[in-house]
Amino acid sequence: MQNAFEQYYADNAKYPLNSACSVDTTYLPGGAPVDPKSGVAYVPVCDASGLTYCICATLENTLGGNSGASCANFGTPGGYYCVKQLQ
Repeated sequence: MQNAFEQYYADNAKYPLNSACSVDTTYLPGGAPVDPKSGVAYVPVCDASGLTYCICATLENTLGGNSGASCANFGTPGGYYCVKQLQ
C-alpha cells in the first residue's frame, strides 16, 4: 500500500485519500488489501488534506511490529506493523 500511495502522491501531489480517509484504489488494482485472518480491509488514519496517512496491521506476535498502539506509537516496538507517508 505504501508504494501505491507514494506513486499516487508523485503523480497527484497528495495521497489517494479523501476527507473521510476513503482510499482511491486507482493504484491498487486488486482494491484495498484485507487482513487475511479477519477479512477486514486495512483502514488508514489520515488528515483531511490528504497529505498524511498511517496504515497499521495487527500482528499475531505482540512484540514483532514497529508500533505499540497502532499509529499513535509509531516507532515503538509492539503488536502492530505500520507504514506512513514518506513525503
